[in-house]
Amino acid sequence: MLYHLAQFQPYNSTPASSPNKNISLDMSTPRYLTYLRNPDGTYRYTVDLDNIGVIDRLQTLKQLKRVGSTTYLNGQAVVSFKGYNSKTLEIYMRWLESYKDLDGLINRVKSATITSDDEPVLNGVGIFVLIK
Repeated sequence: MLYHLAQFQPYNSTPASSPNKNISLDMSTPRYLTYLRNPDGTYRYTVDLDNIGVIDRLQTLKQLKRVGSTTYLNGQAVVSFKGYNSKTLEIYMRWLESYKDLDGLINRVKSATITSDDEPVLNGVGIFVLIK
């Protein structure tokens, strides 16, 4: 299965003197995105792209990319949340929307067969690929 993992420190509108109040997350949770709180206070998000259709995949990826960036480690997609104002992410989203074979890209990631031909395109939009 292909999982997108995300780590981010949520926006906390609660003063430190009131640690028992709820933390406010500055994002809407995508339908297929679930999260667990880590011991260090960050949140880990996962989404299973194998069990949803291509349109929902694209929508879920858009919601992730709105606040995050993606890197690949041994063919595994890892999403890191960095905030809303990254030009790199906007460029990446335009590229993703225009990508004609989203399933093909997902399948290459899923089977860890991203090739050197994919590397310059992905690097050009801020995704850094480790080629074995």
